[in-house]
Amino acid sequence: MEILPVDDLDIALHDFVSKDDKTAFYACLQRNLDETRKKLNSEAEKFKIEEEDIIVKVGECMQERVKEISLRSKGDTGLASSTQNLGYY
Repeated sequence: MEILPVDDLDIALHDFVSKDDKTAFYACLQRNLDETRKKLNSEAEKFKIEEEDIIVKVGECMQERVKEISLRSKGDTGLASSTQNLGYY
């Protein structure tokens, strides 16, 4: 759980609680794993990745995802604030 982007976990928690989506956390994990696998596979085709480099590459992929989500959330501040306010009504 510590390698998943906080924003993705926040959305999964919101869906789990507000929408009673019992698969929200599983879907969050699966989506992040799929994207990380795709990135690693595309890089593995270009370069021969050693086993010990995989951990480093996964960390880099997750950092990139956090940056992407952060940039998206800055553009969607209205959406994020309305999502956060749903629990208070």
